[in-house]
Amino acid sequence: MRKNKGRSVKIDGVYSVFRVKGINFERLINNLKKENVEIKNLKRLTNKEIEVSVKVSSLQKFFAITDNLCYNIKKIRDSGRLLWLYRLIVNPFLVLGIALFSLTLVLSNDLVFGILYTGNGNVYSNEVEKYLLERQVTTFSRFSNIDVSTLADDILKDSKRFSFVTCSKQGNYLRIELILKENDTHIKDLSQKDLVCSLDGVVDKIYLYSGTALVKEGQEVKAGDLLVGGYAVIKDKTVEVNPIAVVTIKITKEYVYVFDIEEKEKAEIFALNEKENGKIAQLKEEKVNEKYYYKVKVEYKENLYTG
Repeated sequence: MRKNKGRSVKIDGVYSVFRVKGINFERLINNLKKENVEIKNLKRLTNKEIEVSVKVSSLQKFFAITDNLCYNIKKIRDSGRLLWLYRLIVNPFLVLGIALFSLTLVLSNDLVFGILYTGNGNVYSNEVEKYLLERQVTTFSRFSNIDVSTLADDILKDSKRFSFVTCSKQGNYLRIELILKENDTHIKDLSQKDLVCSLDGVVDKIYLYSGTALVKEGQEVKAGDLLVGGYAVIKDKTVEVNPIAVVTIKITKEYVYVFDIEEKEKAEIFALNEKENGKIAQLKEEKVNEKYYYKVKVEYKENLYTG
């Protein structure tokens, strides 16, 4: 018998699933109907055990009837499209916990834990770092105080070394990509004459400063495809050049998660944690054998560059 009578919460579409042991289930069902206890998904597991879903607003009546008739009941799970709201109402401390966790997450996500320099111009990162100090962009600065687009333009204007600069938020790190001008490419590995794709995706943007683009924006590419050739055609003559280019590739990856209950929001959170700066492109939910399967496609971008 169940001693804890629980709380009656009036939320449509939320049910608690129970396994009930006893005899004469016809009598139990009749009593539930007589007291307007809303149930569904009634399953007979054995001659002495059934499984039934009870609407949460009818739980007090359900407990009273099963206690009076000496049935043993065991709660299996809760289900329903508004399950998240039900859990918040019956557990107010959860609301406080979520609020504090969210506040901590927001505050920590706004902090710069470090600065990452990439691209063939990262050998001059010490010069950029001095410039950032003058702008008060340092570790533990706030991303909300940094306009990454303006910062990239200002770095480019401040130095004559670079032909291309991008700044972006990568998790809690400020990522600065530095591409040298052609007259500074003597520090490059001159054996690299082409830009070869290292992953599968779709070409999003092409920034070409030297060489010949061999793909177009919107074109699907595979790992191993040639993106930029280390040559140029001048007056019908092909000459070898050091390619300087940045190609942004848009990538889509699918992740699959399995839960015992409906957990759409959790599936989205898990998928976004797989890739920083990603976004949900598609989410499909399927219920198979009392399990909830979520197929989540995450879209993100990667920059490929020469040097």
